[in-house]
Order: sequence, then structure tokens, then C-alpha cells
Amino acid sequence: MRLTRTDDIASGGGDRPFPSFLSADLSQTGLFREQAVSLWDWIIETIVGPSTAASTRRPAPKPPQPPGPTQSVAVLEAPDETEPHTDEPSSPPWYAPEGAALIEPVPVPKPDLSAEGQALEQALVNELDVHTLVLPSLPRAPEAVLRCLADPDCSFREVADIISQDQVTATVVLRAANAAFWGAKKVTSLIEAVTRLGAVAMRTLMLSESLRAAAFCKTRHNRDLAELLWQRSVAGGCVMRALAEFTGKLDPEDAFVVGLLHDVGNVIVLHAADSLREFTRTGVDLETFEYLCYECHEMFGELIAEKWNLPPRLKELIQNHHGYPAQDDALRDDRLFLMLTDMINAMLGFGPSAAYDLLRSRPIRDLAIADQEGFRRFLSNLPAQLERTMAEL
Repeated sequence: MRLTRTDDIASGGGDRPFPSFLSADLSQTGLFREQAVSLWDWIIETIVGPSTAASTRRPAPKPPQPPGPTQSVAVLEAPDETEPHTDEPSSPPWYAPEGAALIEPVPVPKPDLSAEGQALEQALVNELDVHTLVLPSLPRAPEAVLRCLADPDCSFREVADIISQDQVTATVVLRAANAAFWGAKKVTSLIEAVTRLGAVAMRTLMLSESLRAAAFCKTRHNRDLAELLWQRSVAGGCVMRALAEFTGKLDPEDAFVVGLLHDVGNVIVLHAADSLREFTRTGVDLETFEYLCYECHEMFGELIAEKWNLPPRLKELIQNHHGYPAQDDALRDDRLFLMLTDMINAMLGFGPSAAYDLLRSRPIRDLAIADQEGFRRFLSNLPAQLERTMAEL
């Protein structure tokens, strides 16, 4: 599914399996205890749903596999003196790899730049110096929907009228609204679909479609890099939301949007790399691309957030999420969770690789979650859950 193609969305159909990652816990309501599929699962399925062409699809990155746990159950009993005692250690889990000493995010090191890398670096500097930078625009329908939703007097009828003018957006909304969560009754009108989804889900869908368009619509020669950035964005959103649900410190839906968009400035580097390849027929290596994204994405992200008129809180997080937050920072928890998300993604193959001792890391220490009941089990399950979601890309 991409904004530039309607057949891909239409072909997705309602029979595709729902992704199991991050299912909402509905047992607290007493409803749909065993069979319900959450609306949020369907939204994630809609966001990550099928790529447009086999030639551009990259296989989902394979996160490091956590060591297989032993199948025995620990039972508290007196030791058997007749059996020899061994101190053979078990393999370390993925979140505490052997020899890992890093406890807070590290910057991406600058590689030896090739001639193409130096040209790309200079092009990015020049675009800011001479004010020739062309920022990606919000697609017409998502922009109008977001603007309408920001108006307190906006009605769902107005939102539906806007969506009706764009076939791609209309298909996305109808698919999300017809999730199994809502029972057997299908909706066919946009006003019913928008009302069923509500403002929060609509905002998330429109922002995700905008990011996908920014990555893919103007990228002709580096579709592999566009796919890479899209996978990382979705992974960031999924991990942020998982952490928010586990800790209860952030709103899960807001957390997903923050994780999805916090590195949106990377698309400017992608477009510059694409333009360079257009003229030189030579691309830049991944190491150089990673470094330039790291150096530039906060600055470019701030400009995109301004143009897209994103909420002030989201804008602040986009423009500054690598510096360690002060104790009195109003967005301290948000920034710490973003740091933790980036560290997790780096260890699971969705960012420049780094080996952290996660449980001893500074963000986890300051968030006081290392000793929470079930946190290690949560981390152990995360790679498989994330891989299942990425398989839908």
C-alpha cells in the first residue's frame, strides 16, 4: 500500500490475517475476552500493510535471536547431594549481550566519506545556507483532514466529505473501520467509517500516510533506503507504544505517533541522496547515509514539523530527542522513552547497530522500570512480536 497506488490498497481485502502485535487488553472491560481483534491492531495492519512491488520490498530485518530458554521449571527444594553441581552459565539474553558496556545512546560515528558522500554532505549544507531546501508537503487529503480535526467545530461529516475526494485515503479509512473488532456489521459509507474510528485513530492514519508519502513519492532511485526508513519508523512507533502500554506513563496512541515521526527529518537526506544519484548515477553507501541522517534529522525534522503544523509537543520531541533531558524538562519521560526506543531498535536491527546493557542503561534507570514485574519477560518477547509486525511490511 502506498499513496500513489490505489490497486494495492484495494487488493489488501478484509481477509488478510490481523497482526497479533500489541493487541489491546480488552479483558478489563469484560468484553471480547478471547476473540476480539483490537481496533489498534487493525490500524497497525493498515499502516504497515503490503508494499507496492516485489522489486522494492526488502525482507524484514532479522533481529538477533535471544538464546533459547531451558524448558525446565525451577522448583524450590533441598539439593540432591548425590548429583554433581555445575556452574555452567546460560547464554545472556538479547537485551544484555555479553561484553556490552554502553548504558546510554551513542552518536553515529563519522565514516571516511567517499567523493559521493562528501558531495551529499555539501549539498545538505548548501540547501540550508542558500534556503533552497524543498520540504515534503502533506498529501492534500490527509492535510485537509488533519486541519479539520484540529478545529474544535469540525464535524465528522466534514471529515468524511474531505476523504471522499481521495480514493486512496477513502480506502484506507474504510478498511480500518471494518475491523473485526466491530463485529459482523460492515460499513460502506465514509461518515459511518469516520464516526466509528474517531478523531484519535483518524489522526494516526493521516500522519502515517503522510510519512509514507514523504518517503516514497519523490524517491526514484533509492527505494531500498526509503523502505529502510519506513521500516524503522514503524518499528519506532510499535516499540514506543509497547513501552507506553507496559509502563502506563504515556498515552499509547500518542506514543505510537511520536515513535513513528520522531526521525521524519531523515526523508530530507533521502531526497538529497536520490537527487545526487539522479545526476551522478552513483549512490552513497549505507554507512554514510546513516551518519548524515543522524547529523541532520533533528534540524530537518523541525522544519517539516513546522510545515506540517504538527502539535507543539510532537514538534519539540522531533527537534530535540538525542540530548539527555534535564530533571525539570516537561517532556523528560517522553525523551527518555524515545532514547530507550532507539536503543532497542539499534539492538534489534532497526537502526545503526550498537550493543547496550539495557537493564543497566541510564534511561531505564531514570524511568525506574528495570525492576517492574514482568519487564524482563516483556523484553524477551519483544523481538518476536516486532518481527511479526515487520513481516507485514
